[in-house]
Amino acid sequence: MTADQILGDFNPHPVSQDYFLNGAVSAFQPKQGYRAGMDAVFLASAVRPKPGEHVLEAGMGVGVPSLCLAHRMPKILITGIEQSQFYSQLAQKNIMENNCNGRVQVICADFHVAIRGGGVLAEQLEGFDHAFANPPFYDEDRGSQSSLDLRRAARNMPAKDLLYWVKALTALVRPGGTVTLIHRPEHLHSLLTACGRTLGNVQIAPLYPRVGASASRIIFQATKGSGAPLKLLQGLVLHSEDNQYTAGADRILRHADAFPW
Repeated sequence: MTADQILGDFNPHPVSQDYFLNGAVSAFQPKQGYRAGMDAVFLASAVRPKPGEHVLEAGMGVGVPSLCLAHRMPKILITGIEQSQFYSQLAQKNIMENNCNGRVQVICADFHVAIRGGGVLAEQLEGFDHAFANPPFYDEDRGSQSSLDLRRAARNMPAKDLLYWVKALTALVRPGGTVTLIHRPEHLHSLLTACGRTLGNVQIAPLYPRVGASASRIIFQATKGSGAPLKLLQGLVLHSEDNQYTAGADRILRHADAFPW
């Protein structure tokens, strides 16, 4: 039975069922539009909660980062917020398929609006121990635009909004909590600017496609209220010369290891 047949009338777009962490996590996601991949797994690996802590994912999509984190850390609670009704429905389906009911939940809402608007939802979205996100990578006014609404919404936003993502996530975590993102290296200046005086102990880990290549991604983590200085870490090379995963990348992508901060 195909993924489309499993979902039936629930699904307005063709979907596939994909697998992560060597098959330990499965996820229904659109065949076209934004699809979770390697970035989602690396993001999840970089969050370091303790048992019993409550973690927020903003822009949850179909839930892959949260489900990967829940697999590695089964004794935490995760709340995801996702503005797309279709993606949030898929996330809920994926939560059920991965037996994460009670440990992972999704709220269908625009978290920017929810925070600004106050009220009951805003009260739910505060006091987290950690927050993480994979924000859209591309500026709305630069580069080519996809004709697919799902992909465009997930991949594009004005450059100034990245600062708001960081500030909003910071507002939602308790002092001593962390904010973790995966992004493109050229946006590092915006990420650092958004830290202001509120986030410290900034750690930046580049991800290199192969030895000698420029970093294609950075993992960015900072701690609310910390005065510790910035650390630029060695990072991780993803592929060897024969285009296989390096040992470090393999441990994260297939065996659910935590990122080696």
